[in-house]
Amino acid sequence: MKVRKQLIAFSAIVLVLAAILANLFYRKAELSLQNFLRPYSQTKVLMSMQGFRFVQFGQDDIPWRMEARHADLYESKEARMRDVEIVFSGAESRVITLLGEEGTLNTATGDAVIHRGQRDVRVVTSDGYLLTTSSLTWSSRERNVRTSDPFKLLGNTIYLEGRGFSGNTALHMLKVNDHVKAVLHE
Repeated sequence: MKVRKQLIAFSAIVLVLAAILANLFYRKAELSLQNFLRPYSQTKVLMSMQGFRFVQFGQDDIPWRMEARHADLYESKEARMRDVEIVFSGAESRVITLLGEEGTLNTATGDAVIHRGQRDVRVVTSDGYLLTTSSLTWSSRERNVRTSDPFKLLGNTIYLEGRGFSGNTALHMLKVNDHVKAVLHE
């Protein structure tokens, strides 16, 4: 009786391993321990790298660049990054820097999403503004940054908070969606 239970358990293990191997061959995945432990994904990692830089060129200048400490590049033209910095070069030598712990970049369009990790996503400008929120979405074509999350903006003459905003980097405009609170000071 004991031998029969052991034989049934061994047969079950063999069947599970055969199903896993069949699935791997069906997906044409590499046979490695890392692939066994990784959840199934529709897209395959093409490469992982320490230090990643993505620059989008304008006509005569570099409108923005993105750097990350670590990036995984996928065959779907997506880059998933950690410790992200995006720097926008604007008119009159104005610089806007977005800082976040996690982000995703569409390498075909230049669109990006930056998410909070341990710390808020931060936007720092060369003229003294600091904005904090949980996530930001950048649309490269529209040069627009937006969030639906609560945010706080602190500058030399203003404190502003609310829920959600949309801002155009070329026009220096910010539209707040809801729950606006502003304090002006000299």
